[in-house]
Formats: sequence, structure tokens, C-alpha cells
Amino acid sequence: MLKELTQRTPFYDVWSKFVSKGDAHCVPTHVKQSWKRCREANVDPQKEANMMRIDQNSIRKRIDEHSDLHQLLQAHYKNVEKYFSFLPLSIFFSDRDGYILSITGHDRVLDRIKRSQQTEIIGSSVKEGIIGTTAPGICLEEKRFATVHAEEHYIRSIHWASCIATPIFDWEQNLLGCLDFTVTVKDAEKLKHLIPVLLNTANSIQFELSLKKKLEQLDLFHCYYRSTFDYSRSTLILVDERGQIIDLNRNAQEAFNVNSEYIKNKDIRSILGDKCNSEFLSKRFGGSKSFRGRTSGLYSTESIPIFDRSGNEVAFLLKLEKEKAPKVIPGGVPHRARHTFEGIIGTSPKMLNIVEKAKKAAKRGSNILLEGETGTGKELFAHAIHDESSYCGGPFVALNCAAIPSELIESELFGYEKGAYTGALHDGNTGKFELANGGTIFLDEIHTMDLSAQTKILRVIEDRQVTRIGGKYAIPLNIRIIVASSTNLEEKIERGLFIP
Repeated sequence: MLKELTQRTPFYDVWSKFVSKGDAHCVPTHVKQSWKRCREANVDPQKEANMMRIDQNSIRKRIDEHSDLHQLLQAHYKNVEKYFSFLPLSIFFSDRDGYILSITGHDRVLDRIKRSQQTEIIGSSVKEGIIGTTAPGICLEEKRFATVHAEEHYIRSIHWASCIATPIFDWEQNLLGCLDFTVTVKDAEKLKHLIPVLLNTANSIQFELSLKKKLEQLDLFHCYYRSTFDYSRSTLILVDERGQIIDLNRNAQEAFNVNSEYIKNKDIRSILGDKCNSEFLSKRFGGSKSFRGRTSGLYSTESIPIFDRSGNEVAFLLKLEKEKAPKVIPGGVPHRARHTFEGIIGTSPKMLNIVEKAKKAAKRGSNILLEGETGTGKELFAHAIHDESSYCGGPFVALNCAAIPSELIESELFGYEKGAYTGALHDGNTGKFELANGGTIFLDEIHTMDLSAQTKILRVIEDRQVTRIGGKYAIPLNIRIIVASSTNLEEKIERGLFIP
């Protein structure tokens, strides 16, 4: 074996001094550290390499453990061999424990490796404690790129080789093993030009492994999303930032009688109507809003913004809940607004300006005063404001204060308990404020109300609660109050006939 060694380089004397005396002067740091580890492990520098080898079952088990990696290695081996067929080169991969699991290359180099090791290459070990200093041995020990040339190898029988090696990590930066390029010493200068190829090959393998893992996670996430999305008890619609439908769960498909594949990429307004605009989808909208679906009734809808990693809105999850039937007065009709802004006919600049102001006021949620002569459409505007507001899912209760005798106005507004006064209904009565809870109450001709009733209404507005006549407990209210007057209230305030 020794007579086959290549001609010695000047570094041979440096190696000899370390082997005989432990003198590591002029030795590259990474080689020096490896030599010291080999010396401490009692590796014989004069012996044949004679690698330790695992059995076939162990080899197969290790390959199967990372089958994706080995498929990628085979593909990259072919690419390197194709473009560098002119260079006698061996390429091999050893796992994190140092066992060579795959190898390819020029027969001349492979034969040289096999004769040096005196054993089969696949399954043999490149660990420092077994064959001394080599590029793959240092690479696995220090988890970094390494190059070892000629007499830098600790064991003399490998001085014929020049090798470079780089680690390969998984997507979590756990060491999988290392990739090695080996040539004979006479081709060492050419090997230097292959360093970028080695590094790029390893990086490419790592990227492909990471990509595959991320795709697997994405597939798993999609399965989780699909099952969670479809089997949620809520009615859910996912839309993009433009309002285009991305997905619907099963409840949404049933509620709106649509097929998810057919409705995807359609505008959300195609099923929720024109009120579901960009303002609603925006994160600036707080709380929920009610919509009357084009085919399936009234829904309370919450828009939940979805952000990308940069904090940009990229989608919205609409959570819809079917609203219960509106409250009905015994013998009466449901409390619902009957008019919308679309039904207000008028093209004059003044009318268009009033409508625009009313729309803005509707969205703010504050209480509203409508002034105008009798017959100018104050109630029509009250209906439209309710329909445009976030209270549209609740009842719309209207009361003409001028039509109610002053002695009955309080019982009409606040309601009363059983036996509250002589002549009261046997089971008591629900007042208009209570009937309007969750929606809008419209008090027309408010200027006709006496000061006593005005004072009590102000208390309701301030406290946001009402107590029935004869009742013990206050009832919390969540309502909007719209009042209307056909006279100038400022004049009545100046005369002390109306409380501001």
C-alpha cells in the first residue's frame, strides 16, 4: 500500500514532526485541532485506514430514515458527474454518525478509497476516531465546511487524497450529515474550483428538503383548516381585501344555496348585498353589522381581518349568525323599517346633500334629530337611517307622540307591570323602549310631549336603561333614538317648553 502513495509534499515533514514529537507548528488551525483529537483518541497514524463498517440492515435503516434526502442526493450526484466528467472525482454522503450511505464517482478514485480502507465503502465510518483527520471527519465534528489536503490527513495511508466537505442540515438546522468531494493529490488544484459547486449543491439540497417540509406542513394545515372551517357551527365566508370570495364553509353554502366552486372569486355583495362594502370589511369597522342576504334572510355579521407577516390586511373572515324573527306586538306586525335610502327619490343637489349627511349620521350610531314641516318625509328618513345603520338587525319602533294622550305617554314608552294601576292590562305591557331594544326607536312630533315625560326620556337616554311603571328592576337598553319635530325646537327651548 505504501509504495502506491503519491510523491510527498513539503508538508510531510510537518506531519512527521507532529506524529513523532507532537509539534504542530505551521499547521492550519482546523487541521491542528483535528490532529490533537486524533492523538487523544489514540489513532495510529501509521496504520491502514481500515474503516469500521455497519451491516446491511443498519445501512438500509439509516437510508430509509431520510429517504427524501437520499433521493435528492442521487439527482444531484448525476448533475455533478454530468458537468465534471473530465475530473476523476468521488462524491459521497455520510450521515451525522459518520457512516457513508451513498457514493458515486470515477472508478480510479473509488478504487483508491476502497484499497485504502480495505473494506466496502458503503457503511464504513469517516469519524475522526476511526480514520483520523479527513474533511468529512472535521465537518461532522465542527459542523462547518472543511478542506484537508495530502499530508494534512492524520493517517499516512490517506495522504494520496485531497478532499472538501460541507454539512447538510434539515429545516430545523439539525445536522443530517455531510457531502464530500474527493480527488487524488495531483488534481487538488482543480478541486479548489469545485468548492462553490459543493456548497451550492448542499444548499440546494437543504432548500429542497425545507421546501418539502413546508409543503407537508401546509398540506397538514390545509387539512386542519378544511375540517375546522367546514365543521364550524358558525356560517363562515373568507374573502380577500377586494371583497372577492375565497371560500365558504358548508353552513354558508347551505344558507345561501350556493356551490363553493361556483361562487369562489365572485363579489361578496352577490350574496350579502351592497351594504357589505369595503368600509365594513375594513378593520376600522368595530363590532358587527346586520345584512339581509339576497336569498336567505337577515344575518348578524362580524368581519375579522386577517393580516400577513408584514401587518397588511390580506383577507377577512365573515362570521354570520342568522337572526331570530323580529318582535311582534300581539295582533300587530313585525317592527321593521320599510324604507331605504335607495327608495328616496330626489335629484336636486340639496336633496342629495341631505341624503349623504343622513347616511354618514346613520353609520355613527349617535341619536338623531330630524326637523321639517309635516309631509316632508321625516319618517321615511328615520326608516332609511335605521336600515343603513349597525342597528338594522334589530327592531324599528315608531311612535307618534302627538297621537298619544299625555297621561298615557309614559306607559306607552316605558311599559308597566301587572297591576301597576287601575285599568292596566292583566299581564302588564311592554313599552316602546323595551320593544326597540337592540334597534331603533323613532319618536315623531317630539315637541308635543310634556316636560314631565321629556325629563324621564332624558334619564333613559343618559342611563341607557328603562324601568317599567310599577317595576322594581331597570332593563338595560342598546338602542338608537331618532326624534322628529315639525316645529323649530330652538324657539320652544327659548320659551321653556322643551328641555335641550
